Amino acid sequence: MAALLASLGGVLLPAASAQAQAQSKPRSSNEVVLKLLIPRPEGANAEIRRLKHTEMARMASERIERRLSHAGVKDFRVEVEPHGILRVTAHSSMDSDTIAGIVIPRGQMELRPLVATGSDWTSIADAIPSDIELRQDIDSLDAQNAYLWSNRREVLESFVNRISLGEAQVFVYPDEGGWRSLTLGPSLANHNDLQQVHRKTTPSGVPFVLLELRDDVAHRMRQSLQISESSHLAVVLDGEIVATLRFSAERISSHLELSCPPHLRNSRAQNTWVTQVAGRLAAPIPIVLAELKE
Repeated sequence: MAALLASLGGVLLPAASAQAQAQSKPRSSNEVVLKLLIPRPEGANAEIRRLKHTEMARMASERIERRLSHAGVKDFRVEVEPHGILRVTAHSSMDSDTIAGIVIPRGQMELRPLVATGSDWTSIADAIPSDIELRQDIDSLDAQNAYLWSNRREVLESFVNRISLGEAQVFVYPDEGGWRSLTLGPSLANHNDLQQVHRKTTPSGVPFVLLELRDDVAHRMRQSLQISESSHLAVVLDGEIVATLRFSAERISSHLELSCPPHLRNSRAQNTWVTQVAGRLAAPIPIVLAELKE
């Protein structure tokens, strides 16, 4: 599995993080205004629908406030307008895409073990399309560490989405110059196991996200290590891998440090990644929010 992780060059970022990497100079504070639509609940009774709609708007408003606070946005307000519309106003150096990436996604998190499935790919080598390569890590002689690679994300996603591996699920993950397959086992924990989220900084000034999970999550991690022999975990946020972690039987803890992806080298890109990940994890929103463009 160490060889499998050696070739991972990055992670899928929340919205606008790639844009932030290209803009390393901090900008002055500006006003960002987002209008978000709350979906209307179904039901025959109009009064019950109205009350549920109001309750949903209030819940979403409170959780958006928690997200912005955890993301480090100090000057903001969230207002509930008629017809199930939330108006989010933030004064920050962040642009509208970054703020939207904090408040709109649902914040659904999973902690899943990485599993090597190279033999599955080699067994269907004849069925792999010509624009997808079957690769083997240069430092590994284990066929289980084979993986799929393509320079076109949509091509690789279309193919792996048709593959069934039982309880395992194949994700598309950024690799140098393209995209690769990465297979994850069943979930060990989710956002309901998350107790605290913190934005932290190393002594050298590099930001990271610290997760505090329920104590029994460490027990599940230990069981996973014994059963699957997987010593790597992936943090999946809203359907995309945002971090990978390595652990051992001697160093299993319910406190997890999520480091910035290695390809985010400037401070602005790293801070954007941390604010979006920490904000979304701070308060899951169990309903879909749609942005209204004016």
